[in-house]
Amino acid sequence: MINTTAVSKARRAAAVGAVLFTAAASVGLTAAPAEAATERAGCTVTPYVPEHLRHNTAGEKVIRYRVKVACDADRTVVIRWQGVEEDWSTWWNKDPDDGHFSITRSRTFGSEGTRTLVYDKQLPDTESGSEEMYQKVRFVVTSNGVESESTSWERTPYRSFRNG
Repeated sequence: MINTTAVSKARRAAAVGAVLFTAAASVGLTAAPAEAATERAGCTVTPYVPEHLRHNTAGEKVIRYRVKVACDADRTVVIRWQGVEEDWSTWWNKDPDDGHFSITRSRTFGSEGTRTLVYDKQLPDTESGSEEMYQKVRFVVTSNGVESESTSWERTPYRSFRNG
């Protein structure tokens, strides 16, 4: 004879577990934005996840890196901007990320405004399989002759691109 009370309790426990798992998963998926902005001294800088732009004449992928800059009036922002191919290190296998580009851009805002900086670069070929590309930025702001401290590096999540 089957104990229907025990079966009923087991079904209820499974249903509650499924609801809790779904709730936890949805919170985890929405907790962090794809892009994060950093604010310093009246300027906000937001790096965006790299995106595939086109293929060049040699058939290689060109990746677009974008950074949005919004500043109050009378500000100059100097941005250090790096594109990086992510690698995964372990305690026994040190595999640092591969730098792809490192540039500095300066923009002056006489009045409050927003600009999007764009940098297009051919996808590197650093390994077999996909390249996991991200970008990171840090910046200082000058206003009325006073320069802020530099921000920490703000990085985007990586996006995978297959070569070819």
